[in-house]
Amino acid sequence: STPTAARPWSPSPSTSCSATWTSALPTAGPTSVTTTPYSEAQFKTLKYRPEFPERFGSEQDARLHGRTFFPWYNTEHRHSGIAMLTPATVHYGRAKEVLEARYQVMQAAYAAHPARFARPPVRQTLPERVWINAPPPAPV
Repeated sequence: STPTAARPWSPSPSTSCSATWTSALPTAGPTSVTTTPYSEAQFKTLKYRPEFPERFGSEQDARLHGRTFFPWYNTEHRHSGIAMLTPATVHYGRAKEVLEARYQVMQAAYAAHPARFARPPVRQTLPERVWINAPPPAPV
């Protein structure tokens, strides 16, 4: 068998190898099957919280930070992408119940004080699907 000639590395690939080089680049958006919009949202919230340090002093400091952040995020932090519910509410299947109760309270408030509302309350629902990068619509 004949050995394959090695190509020299270049930060700017030549035309002859650009097709091979670009095929190794990741496609738009995450390629990991474990990456979800929920984990992306969690990381962004974690990173931009005022308590998030520029650096952790040690692994123990990072773990201590996580022990307070993750329970707060899952049980107290309300998310705009899931109808201002907590992840725990959705995870444990209570979303419909909570949204219905919220709607009933808003209906009662609207009935008692309609002038305080710009428009009647609307029943909220959870999105059917969530995406990090939504695929383009199928051609018609």
